[in-house]
Amino acid sequence: MSPQRGVRVDQLDTEHRFGLIGGEANLKSGRYFKGITHATAQGTWTNANLSRLWATPLLVPRRMTIDRLLVNIVAAQASGLVRLGIYRSNADSDPGDLVVDGGTVDASTTGDKTVTVDEYLSPGWYWGAWEMNDGGITMRGRAVGSGFSLGWTNGGNQPLMNLYVTHTFGALPDPFGTVTSYVANVSGHVIYVRVNA
Repeated sequence: MSPQRGVRVDQLDTEHRFGLIGGEANLKSGRYFKGITHATAQGTWTNANLSRLWATPLLVPRRMTIDRLLVNIVAAQASGLVRLGIYRSNADSDPGDLVVDGGTVDASTTGDKTVTVDEYLSPGWYWGAWEMNDGGITMRGRAVGSGFSLGWTNGGNQPLMNLYVTHTFGALPDPFGTVTSYVANVSGHVIYVRVNA
């Protein structure tokens, strides 16, 4: 049975909460999870337009404290930086108030990159946010049309995978701002968060 419309995430039973995040049920301390993207097909993400702050949904199924945000850099750039943060979902189901600006990770080399945070999250919808200072940086993501999407605008095969607001690289805005565009048929980026408690 699917959860009913209007039921809060923290009121769902365990099966429904974990079903919503694609089976990532074992959220033990020290482990990373990626919200609601259960896709196994991997893709990559390159942002040639540097005046964009991007966001992807993050479902928190239970009360928790997180201590890391992580992205995987596939193609690095000298002096490259990626800024990471989390936003709370607003009444329109878009990114709203800033929860944490995690700062930047070094994208001058490849591999897993993390920022340290110390943030308590109650159950509900959030958004992982990121922006780059160099359009040549490529990050690990999920393949086009693989896993969770933000819905479709028609009956075609181009799901909306990300959204963005126009923003110059720097401290994350609070609130996120009015969404500039929902973007279809691109690789969806993945931000991992690590559970601390």
